[in-house]
Amino acid sequence: MIINEADITDIQAEIEGPIGTPYEGGIFRCKLAVENDFPNNPPKGIVLVDAGYFITKIFHPNVSEKGEICVNTLKKDWNPAAWSIYNILEVVKCLLIVPFP
Repeated sequence: MIINEADITDIQAEIEGPIGTPYEGGIFRCKLAVENDFPNNPPKGIVLVDAGYFITKIFHPNVSEKGEICVNTLKKDWNPAAWSIYNILEVVKCLLIVPFP
């Protein structure tokens, strides 16, 4: 996890590409966009690479051309009383293993 002490809504982490997938060996920086209604609603996700915030060019059915992560499973199963950053990032990582077209 990458901590930005100046802005607690700036939540970033690096996700390793899962073994046995085309993403193996890659490191993906994930930024979670936390909005005013969080944690009542899940964060939005954006995949980034390197510290320069270059949006990752990735071919994946759950990632838009702009790098936005479509995480319907996270939205569908979101529980504002029982959330964690670890759980959110695991959902994103699982999409790299088993895409949800």
